[in-house]
Amino acid sequence: MKKALYILIILLSMSICNKISAYTEYKIGDVVTYNDIDFYVLKDSSSKEDSVTMLKAEPLSYEEVRQYSTGTGAQISNQHGYGGVQYHSSNNDYSTSYIKTIVDAWTNDKLPSGLVESRLILKDEIETERKEYDPCNGCGASLAMADIAIYPWFYNNDYWYWTSIPGLSSTYNVLIMKEQGFLYNYYVESSSGTVRPVITLKKTSLGDADESIIDDIEKEDTKIDAKDNLDDNKSNESKTTVKVDNTYMSKSITIIILGFITASISILIIYKFKLSNKKR
Repeated sequence: MKKALYILIILLSMSICNKISAYTEYKIGDVVTYNDIDFYVLKDSSSKEDSVTMLKAEPLSYEEVRQYSTGTGAQISNQHGYGGVQYHSSNNDYSTSYIKTIVDAWTNDKLPSGLVESRLILKDEIETERKEYDPCNGCGASLAMADIAIYPWFYNNDYWYWTSIPGLSSTYNVLIMKEQGFLYNYYVESSSGTVRPVITLKKTSLGDADESIIDDIEKEDTKIDAKDNLDDNKSNESKTTVKVDNTYMSKSITIIILGFITASISILIIYKFKLSNKKR
């Protein structure tokens, strides 16, 4: 009975001191500023997720595209102050494209920490209600955005931008986000397409705390002899420090206090067991 109670106390201590993740919650369309750059949240990110995926609010400027495309040989143009640039010289393979080189160089320069991924927008990240259409039997128009008006930041009348969605007709095409807010099949060698990077960033880089607390107590190499009393048991207990991303300091403090209370109760019960055994 005593041994069962002792084990129950240990398990209770471990459950109370469980790891807590309490990150900032983001909703699609939220504006987030990082390193003086504005982004729109592309998809909901709950308080349990440690990162958030966002679309740059504005395309890269003409000067940025010119700077970060150095050495690629890509043709560039000035699109109302934004940088127009070729996607690729021969195909829609993003991994070998001019665009990837530009996006990677820009993120390495502008996002000093917390970067998980950088790329262009994907098909499933554009508002989902669409209707397929092809008004001119293969001329290129496709995937009209039925609901995109509720998220007007997806497009702008001053520019169109590249996506990473493969073209519909050949490997020489890629889908672009047109000024009117629909996707369009276009040639990869055009130098008019602007660049709106998509990044996935750790929430700790956006202000969420990264704390370490004493999390749980693990029993190691515990040896229990069924014939001996509690005094004869030998156990090695070690405290494990667990990395916890937690934005709510009060919750961490509450957990620590509960842990101390549970530990104190455990010590008191064990002491009473020892005292009882001595009297016998």
